[in-house]
Formats: sequence, structure tokens, C-alpha cells
Amino acid sequence: MGDRITAQIRLSLPGNTGDQPVWGPAGYDHANYYYMPDIDAFYYVPKRTYIYRHRGRWIFTTDFPKQFQHYDRFSGYKVVINDPKPYRNAKMYRAKFAGYKGRTDQPSLSKSDNR
Repeated sequence: MGDRITAQIRLSLPGNTGDQPVWGPAGYDHANYYYMPDIDAFYYVPKRTYIYRHRGRWIFTTDFPKQFQHYDRFSGYKVVINDPKPYRNAKMYRAKFAGYKGRTDQPSLSKSDNR
């Protein structure tokens, strides 16, 4: 009669909002990659890695590249892409999202009430 049963419940919500950086775009519950048209670079959310071309090769780094220091990650437009390895189709993304260059009207997660 004195036995006690304890249950533990783990709630797992879909998405990866906790993994996204505070400068990421608001309004998405899941993002694998961001494409940043202003600097023609990608950001891989799960590994916190920037991906960009340098001298004909793809560079993967967790440090924000020095040549992009002028780019404001909070106000610069980011396109959410959930395709695998989108940098392999960079030419297509470059053309598709060229019209987003220079836009600064996208709220970031840091300015969102969703976080």
C-alpha cells in the first residue's frame, strides 16, 4: 500500500526554434538553413555553421566570416531553406532570391514575442 509510482513525461515539440540564433528570422518553427542574399552565403542552423564561396571552394566555419563584417545579421534578409545542402544549388537560390537583396523589413527572433 505504501508503494509510490512516479511517472516522468517528456514533451517534444516539432521544430528547432531553440537552435536558431537570435538574429534568425521570426515566424518559423523549423529552419535547417538560412540563405543571406546580401552576402550570397548560407547558415546551417543545426551545426551553427556559415557556408560561403571563397576562391571557387565552399568554406564551412562556425565563426562569422571577416569579409562579411559589414553585414548586419539582425536586419539583413534571411530566406529559410529546408532542402538538404542548398549550397549545391546556390546558382538557383541566388537567382530566385535576388529580389531580397537590400531588404531590412524582416523581424528577427530577438525582436519577436515568439521567443
